[in-house]
Amino acid sequence: MNEKKQDFLDAAKGRICIWICESADDREYTVKKIIEKVMKEVDTAYEAGFLAAMQKLNSDQAVKTTEEEKELEVPGVIIVTDDLKKMFPELKNISMIQMRPVSDKTWPEAMEYAKNLKLGGFADWRLPTCSGDEDDETTNNELHGIWRASEALGILVDYRWYWSGAEYSASFAWYVYFGSSGSVYYYGKYNSSYVRCVR
Repeated sequence: MNEKKQDFLDAAKGRICIWICESADDREYTVKKIIEKVMKEVDTAYEAGFLAAMQKLNSDQAVKTTEEEKELEVPGVIIVTDDLKKMFPELKNISMIQMRPVSDKTWPEAMEYAKNLKLGGFADWRLPTCSGDEDDETTNNELHGIWRASEALGILVDYRWYWSGAEYSASFAWYVYFGSSGSVYYYGKYNSSYVRCVR
């Protein structure tokens, strides 16, 4: 897939996930119509996954953005809607997720990166929480909740390990595998892994 098409696909994924289209009229579309419109421009290989996930979430209910979401139509982020928070309670304290990951960061570097990140007009980004328990569906386990939402929505699943902001010990920190398993484990802080911040 060429670079231009990949950029469009990334943007399309974000728009679908946060229920936002480019024009005011599009906000009156049903989820199905929004997806069908976007999917005309991307590989058909993605179509079944997006259609199934989105139709399961909202059937043919009309999609309307809140005033807050209208103000936050910015590239590079995924807005965590109230609907997503109801489905995945781990995300209760998150309003945005960084769309594009950053690679090759040790845990201290990842913490510093989040502290200094300015994205979408905000500077209060951080690493997501992680309790180390795959069955924990509380706000103490945000990173695993992001993985669960990613599996359901068909986005952000890239088979990489991501740092959380939680320490296991003085030498280790928790991280989560964004693949089919969603495994949670601890890793040496001075090893490198991927980063996706939240706020």
